[in-house]
Amino acid sequence: MDPWADHDVPPGAAAGGAGGHAARVEVELDLGAVEPDELSRAVRRAVARALAEDLGDRGDVTSIATVPAGMTGTAELVARAGGVVAGGDVVRAVFEQVDVRVTVEMAVSDGARVEGGDVLGTISGPLRSILTGERTALNFLCHLSGIATRTRAFVDAVDGTGCAIRDTRKTTPGLRLLEKAAVRAGGGHNHRIGLYDAILVKDNHVAAAGGIGPAVENALARPGVHVQVEVSRLDQLEEALQLGATDILLDNFTPEEVRQAVQRVDGRAALEASGTISLDDVARYAAAGVGRVAVGGITHSAPNLDIALDVRTEALEAPAPLASVWSDDEIGKDTWLQPPAASGTSDEARPAPGADARDATADAPTDALGGGAPGDADGGASADADAQLPGDDELEGPSGAPAFVDAATGDPDAPSESGLFAWRERQLGEQPGRD
Repeated sequence: MDPWADHDVPPGAAAGGAGGHAARVEVELDLGAVEPDELSRAVRRAVARALAEDLGDRGDVTSIATVPAGMTGTAELVARAGGVVAGGDVVRAVFEQVDVRVTVEMAVSDGARVEGGDVLGTISGPLRSILTGERTALNFLCHLSGIATRTRAFVDAVDGTGCAIRDTRKTTPGLRLLEKAAVRAGGGHNHRIGLYDAILVKDNHVAAAGGIGPAVENALARPGVHVQVEVSRLDQLEEALQLGATDILLDNFTPEEVRQAVQRVDGRAALEASGTISLDDVARYAAAGVGRVAVGGITHSAPNLDIALDVRTEALEAPAPLASVWSDDEIGKDTWLQPPAASGTSDEARPAPGADARDATADAPTDALGGGAPGDADGGASADADAQLPGDDELEGPSGAPAFVDAATGDPDAPSESGLFAWRERQLGEQPGRD
């Protein structure tokens, strides 16, 4: 006979779950803590990898070929569906690394609910740079907003029960801190950030240790580290409690089994349910009295929130039509790899299509940062922000060089040292406080 079967326990409302025990155990909802500086570094690194993946050595050849160098404009981030926004800081980081002249003004904060058609923010600056960062920015924003939206759906489903929704370590490699921030934006809480900030004794650890007894005892002997013990059957609960476990994870329990576990534990430990818990089922788990539900699906299976970037054509400012930059004969012949003409050089003085790019650089500026002396292309940051930026003709000229061509030789086969992304990477590395 089950001695706990007839206990009348009210549904739990705190992290520890329900129970009438006089000293009911409660634990922190967020096991791991992420400092703002740590998150900021993670954002910059993730963005740097994404841009390197997208730009390669040659950059956005489509925008270079089709968008006039001096054209500026404004684009809007528009929600195509309702949801919860997350990732505004990542959007800013994308355009900061693409071109510091681009400005991003978010109209909503992370965690805000939006409807289809809402404008989430505006992006202004050189149009080539806006289009270069468009897909990378949207990939992050749609993905992270999808996580926040999915999390909010689970949070809403258990509203009023006192049950908290927590994430897991089932995250995209390299994006964990960003995705866990999105969970918080959606109203959820973070389980441990990694393997380093809390102990979770699972079935494989028990098997390796020779039983739950030595596994839990050794874990609890580690001072200053939170310990959670996973059980997969009701008969394991009492043993875990007798060993001193005060935080127990109920793995793949049914809602009815959770209710029985809550009654048996009677407040002696905090309880958390996990497994393949769906949006349809989560309210039943919360009603069973458990204080927390861990849901891997809010990170590994959240669908993207549909968000688009729309260029406002009325806000475009082009100094000259594309035809005045390139002749019909030049378009499509890879002549965008040639360095731009030096300041004051007429179109007639430009090297003919197919001319040796090395010869073409003889009279061209050699300072890849613009306005400085030759040889200063890799110099330190200047107090004058404008002095750190290449001029339009150098960074974003119709040829794309020297942004994507070796600045010293004009060699299109050696772009790695002076590519747009490499230049941005050097600038970020030279700024105080940057990693």
